[in-house]
Amino acid sequence: MVSDEPGLVLPRPDLARRAYMLKPLADLAPQLVHPTLRRTMLELWNAFDGEAHQMTPLHDSDWRADGAQ
Repeated sequence: MVSDEPGLVLPRPDLARRAYMLKPLADLAPQLVHPTLRRTMLELWNAFDGEAHQMTPLHDSDWRADGAQ
């Protein structure tokens, strides 16, 4: 879906520049084609500069949904 209405811009304009959004999407739906960039999520992730945007994976033992430690 593509939208450019006030208060509703889809897809999110910074999706391809944010590792925390792009990497999970590429993992979940690698063949999904970005509707305006016309590239798959996997292609976008493979072209992403991961060195400039370090990510640290979280594991179930790293956090709890209730905030307890």
